[in-house]
Amino acid sequence: MRVLRVYERYFARQVYGVFIFILFAVLSLFVFFDLLNELESVAGKYTSLIAFLHVLLQRRRGSMRYCRSRC
Repeated sequence: MRVLRVYERYFARQVYGVFIFILFAVLSLFVFFDLLNELESVAGKYTSLIAFLHVLLQRRRGSMRYCRSRC
């Protein structure tokens, strides 16, 4: 039975790793497309770094709003 536990832990670790990787990839795509949309507004003191920070903060707020409505 000990061998089965090793396989279960290995399988669980693989599943969690893939889930985290896919979650990171999807969130990265959303941030990238939001950043492309926001770069149209870059001019003067509104730099690309500030636009990137704005997109990250908006993504966090949008994620929190989504979690509250679903949970």
